[in-house]
Amino acid sequence: MIRVAMADDHYAFMTGLITIIEDSEEDIEVIGLAENGDQLLSLLYKEKVDIVILDIGGVKGMEEGWLIQEIKKLNPNVKILINTMYKDPDRIKAMLANKVQGYVLKNKSHKQLIEAINRLYRGDIYFPEEIRTEHFESFIIKDLSDESIKKIALSPREKEVLRLISQGLQAKEVADQLNIELNTVQTHKNNLMRKTGSRNVQDLTRYGVLNGYYAIE
Repeated sequence: MIRVAMADDHYAFMTGLITIIEDSEEDIEVIGLAENGDQLLSLLYKEKVDIVILDIGGVKGMEEGWLIQEIKKLNPNVKILINTMYKDPDRIKAMLANKVQGYVLKNKSHKQLIEAINRLYRGDIYFPEEIRTEHFESFIIKDLSDESIKKIALSPREKEVLRLISQGLQAKEVADQLNIELNTVQTHKNNLMRKTGSRNVQDLTRYGVLNGYYAIE
């Protein structure tokens, strides 16, 4: 069961999302709702949560990234999914810099939100095309200096796989695009994580973006 908490100043919107999640028949449980940052942190202190769904601007402290940092202090393993109407570059860049794992616009299909929850739970990231194409190259790590970006020798196929992963594609999508077996993609992915010292897909994606593998060919 995927345990989810929500934070949004529109309570009716959150209750509507609960109905959508319940109707989806997915293995997802909403364990609590919060209308401000303090309520959310209190909830996370008491409950085990896998994913937190947040609205930018709709929760106190979100604009400065304060709430995200406090969430990570309480639970470093929790995944953070932004669900908002805002798609201006500055807000998106701020959330990317704060290392959120997903970003979904409220005016998109609810299926997209369900897919994002499932992907984050599996350890993936979720940034749909409308976010990636305009802003994903600004995916930065504040504590990573230019000198610390590692240049590693990769095979041509590893570079192709890394490029597609950096664009947010899943393993099956990578396999389809490159016309190779899914197991082959997984092998390349594991080798890439080992070579780059990445702990998860999000780390590998950052490495790819920072080292110029994101560019769409």
